[in-house]
Amino acid sequence: MSQREAFLKALEANKYDEAMHRVYADYCDENGLDEEAQFHREWTKQWQEAYDYMELFGKEIAEDEDLPTVAELLDIGKRFIEKGERSQVGWMGFSATNHTLEEGVLEKFWNSWHILMKLEMEEGFGNRDPFMCCGGG
Repeated sequence: MSQREAFLKALEANKYDEAMHRVYADYCDENGLDEEAQFHREWTKQWQEAYDYMELFGKEIAEDEDLPTVAELLDIGKRFIEKGERSQVGWMGFSATNHTLEEGVLEKFWNSWHILMKLEMEEGFGNRDPFMCCGGG
């Protein structure tokens, strides 16, 4: 196992280990992995919690189809903010729209989205729903 593989295995075992992220960032710097070094240097527990929440959100809204990735969920939020487009996830979209009706879900989705996108959230934005069902707007 290479040194890089050992670092990645350690991070996988404990993704919340801040010291390991910093040590791995130094290793990446020393080995010309500049973007990866920057990511692990800027990594925070808050970022990891937001990422983990988005992964869980994707699992909760999947309708017997491929899970939406975190990148896809971030793109849904971006299209909603930039163009006002609402997105249907899954065949009919019921799981997403039903899930976002639960108290606090939309606010947590948007809080996580803003952390991952490194943007400030506007006041009152947390109740806007970027999801739709049945092809409706």
